Amino acid sequence: MSNGHQTETLDIHMNESNWRKLIGMVLSLIKKYKKAVDGLVVTTEAFDEINASASTANVRAWLTIKKKAQGDWHIDPQSMDVYDTMIKKAPTKAEMQHDLSQKENSANAGVIWGSTSWIASGLRIQETQ
Repeated sequence: MSNGHQTETLDIHMNESNWRKLIGMVLSLIKKYKKAVDGLVVTTEAFDEINASASTANVRAWLTIKKKAQGDWHIDPQSMDVYDTMIKKAPTKAEMQHDLSQKENSANAGVIWGSTSWIASGLRIQETQ
């Protein structure tokens, strides 16, 4: 098999693959469109509920933020970060153990015993196994 034959074979296979993708794209887009329409109904209802429960001051503030973000995104793409979710990082295992032990110590007048030390020792036992 020569290099030219290999190239032609690869071209034929890639063209066939692309053709199949092109033909299947119509059905795929129809399915995605139907899902999007169904999702639009659900999200519109949820948005209307949130909008009805919010105060007018909040709604005005949200609209101001929205207009500013959409107006500035050409200049500063980071202005769209207002649409990003604001998730606080969960505390680490060590931080949680420290906080719980501090609460136990203050509740038990300095005596170290309780569920936090019991859980911590259980975790140490599990890690050693």
